Amino acid sequence: MKALQQLKYTLTLIKIFSGKLSKSIIPDSDKSSSFDKNLIPNCMNVQTIRLLRKTGIAEGISFLILLLIAMPLKYGFGMPLAVKYTGWAHGFLFVMYVALAYYAKESYHWPFKKFLMAFLAAWLPLGTFFFDARLKKDEKDILKNNL
Repeated sequence: MKALQQLKYTLTLIKIFSGKLSKSIIPDSDKSSSFDKNLIPNCMNVQTIRLLRKTGIAEGISFLILLLIAMPLKYGFGMPLAVKYTGWAHGFLFVMYVALAYYAKESYHWPFKKFLMAFLAAWLPLGTFFFDARLKKDEKDILKNNL
């Protein structure tokens, strides 16, 4: 039950940080783009994707710090506090990233497969950096198609 309350709180924070979504119009006459315009409702802009990208980069960096710096400090030099504090930060960023990915899935009507890719990217070292390239392309396509 406590986990559900934390998830609701995290989603509320995401809504606060992403701000109000402004209405945008996607032109029907633009046939040059290969981007599926049906995936974006008319009320969406790129704020959620930008926040997801920033959180993903932070989560990826915290994961690498945890694996490459904190873990060797703990097991090689007997400094367990490095893992404790880095783990807390990484855990918070991980939950934020997954919650934001789910929020983006719901907002942009992404297929479940895309959300699953975002979730799996958070589990792999460097995964969020590779998924960020896909999100960057989506962001550019949205900006190109909005007026």
